[in-house]
Amino acid sequence: MSMMRVILFASAILWATSARGELQAGTEFTVSESVAFDGNIGWTHEDVTYRLACAVNLVEAGNGDLLVTWLSGSDQEPAPDNCVLMARSIDGGSTWSQPHVLLPAGQHAAHVTNLYRTEDGELIALGAYWPAEDEYTTWYYFRMRSRDDGHTWTQPQPFTLLGNRASLGRRIRLNDGRWLFPGTFFQKREAPLHGSIQAIIKAGDEAQVRALKNTIPEPNTNKFSRFLHGSMAFMSAEDPSDEILPLGQIDNRPMGLIEPSIVQLDDESVVMLMRAEWGGYLWESRSEDRGATWTPARPTDIPNPSSMAQLLRLQDGRVALFLNPTGRKVGGRGPRDPLAMWISDDGLRSWEYKKVIASGGRCAYPHAMQTRDGRVLVAYDRDRRGVRLLSIKLDQD
Repeated sequence: MSMMRVILFASAILWATSARGELQAGTEFTVSESVAFDGNIGWTHEDVTYRLACAVNLVEAGNGDLLVTWLSGSDQEPAPDNCVLMARSIDGGSTWSQPHVLLPAGQHAAHVTNLYRTEDGELIALGAYWPAEDEYTTWYYFRMRSRDDGHTWTQPQPFTLLGNRASLGRRIRLNDGRWLFPGTFFQKREAPLHGSIQAIIKAGDEAQVRALKNTIPEPNTNKFSRFLHGSMAFMSAEDPSDEILPLGQIDNRPMGLIEPSIVQLDDESVVMLMRAEWGGYLWESRSEDRGATWTPARPTDIPNPSSMAQLLRLQDGRVALFLNPTGRKVGGRGPRDPLAMWISDDGLRSWEYKKVIASGGRCAYPHAMQTRDGRVLVAYDRDRRGVRLLSIKLDQD
């Protein structure tokens, strides 16, 4: 079990004053944090000590319990011993149970990419087995269900997603009632690209990057050279999402656009923000037809160190973005520290509020949700050795 603690960014008085000063008038802002898993201590089960923690998912069960899953294993990812652990909180995230193995490591490593509750209270876990040597370019998807708030689960039920060459991001419900998933696809090139990373990122399209072969004899062996990594959308008309159909793709950056997050705006358009590898900034695409087609992706002015960010439509209609606001160097990466929350009230054209919510380590892969009582919860992995939960309370007069 872990003890709840309040995050102090400088001193209690200075922190609270700064937070209120950056919000709209009449808004209070408090953050507390709990530790769901500490891989520095490790958890030993059946002679295996689990230390790795990354790719966190969070869901509020029908009975109010919070469940977190994360990719684990002995040390690193991708690796054959990667598996999925789960922990539970029965007190809103203040304390957490010991983990248990939801998906053991087997012939291929395992990973849960989606964890959500349906309208009738059923919990769904979507995940995949993948050969570690393929470096996340092959995904054998499955579906698991729980009707008792995550205490027991069905056996994994396989399904095929885009020829096993795609992964899913976190879904949103559109205004017409359907469900839209962002996703990443992995299209194997006939031959690897030639040129350095710096040369490839300067190419505007596939034809330009292919021309590098004329001047650079040796191919680049990086997986982003061997596979075109692009973003796309998938649609499901039902809940639970038993049939997930592919829609429009975004493929206009040869070095890749991955780990997309989406939000629908008041005008019913859908915005997708994507991690652009070695891009220095997040890239954006928009759809006016609920994900069927997308505009060519373009860089934004939102800094990114080559790490996943997440969008969340708040209950008051504003849009929150959880990100590592570092990078700012095309052709380079940056630290995944700090983790920040930005809020926009004008359709992502500007950000009225920006605040650090965690710092002092690699604070990566946020999964944010808003509970029925209005709290914003953000689960994230810290230094690839810990699962943390931030509880954020935004009160307005």
